[in-house]
Amino acid sequence: FIYYVLQSTSGALGEAGRIPPMLAAWLPNIFVGTLGLIILWFKSR
Repeated sequence: FIYYVLQSTSGALGEAGRIPPMLAAWLPNIFVGTLGLIILWFKSR
């Protein structure tokens, strides 16, 4: 659900010209990937 919201929001911002389209396309992946790495790091402790 969070990924879909991020994708929709960043897509709208990219289409409006608020953020570069390349960043808009990758932003949800970067956010969810970083969140996953943080969770893995905490679980391994």
